[in-house]
Amino acid sequence: MDWLGQYGEARLSGSGGCVFAAMDSAEAVDAVVRDCPPRFTAYRAMGVNQSPLLDALDSYRVGMRKN
Repeated sequence: MDWLGQYGEARLSGSGGCVFAAMDSAEAVDAVVRDCPPRFTAYRAMGVNQSPLLDALDSYRVGMRKN
C-alpha cells in the first residue's frame, strides 16, 4: 500500500486480496504499471458500480420464477 500510495489513494479490495487506486487517465495507469516493482504484479482494470455476479444472480432468479 505504501508503494502504490505514492500514485494515489491506495485501498484494499473487499477481500483484502489486492490493493488498488483510482487514476485520472490511462497514461497515469500506464506509468504505475511500468514503474511497478518486480515483487508486485500490476494490472490495468476498469471499475464497475455493480458486480456482474449480481446481474447473473438476478437473471438466474428470474429464470427460476418462470419454471
